[in-house]
Amino acid sequence: MLVDVIGVVCGRRYLYWSNWMNRPRVERSTLDGEGRMTFLDDVGRVSGLVIDFDASRLYWANLDQHNIESVDLVTGRDRHVVVSGLVRPYGVTQFRDFIYWTDQGTKTIERAHKSTGQNRTRIKYTDADVMDISVIHNSRQIGTWSVSFCVYSFTHQQDYVCVCVSKRVL
Repeated sequence: MLVDVIGVVCGRRYLYWSNWMNRPRVERSTLDGEGRMTFLDDVGRVSGLVIDFDASRLYWANLDQHNIESVDLVTGRDRHVVVSGLVRPYGVTQFRDFIYWTDQGTKTIERAHKSTGQNRTRIKYTDADVMDISVIHNSRQIGTWSVSFCVYSFTHQQDYVCVCVSKRVL
């Protein structure tokens, strides 16, 4: 399996990723890897993937269709194209009312409204091949980290399974 991008929804206990092998798709499992399933089929090569926690939507950059699409994070329904006509969209992120993306074909970083695709704005032109983009802000951070960590589980008696970082004892 060739995984290109990963998204994690801690509150909903899911991990999402793109899989380019055989037929490209977006897959989902619980945080402990159980319950693996195809979440979205017929998506082309997904090169960027981001979760909008507030709107409960999944966004992705589609290399084959040259667009950015969105779908309901829980049901996988209400799929629509947010921005089209891109050259080579690669990285994608979301912050507040906007989707931001990198386009390797135009060597730009752009943004548009996350629901309508309106107010499309070129933020930066660059000579570099920018492959990803991230927003670091308190509103996008959920939970805390420690040396050992627990992941949610649907297959164990308790709601979680605790694991250790390499060379540590739990």
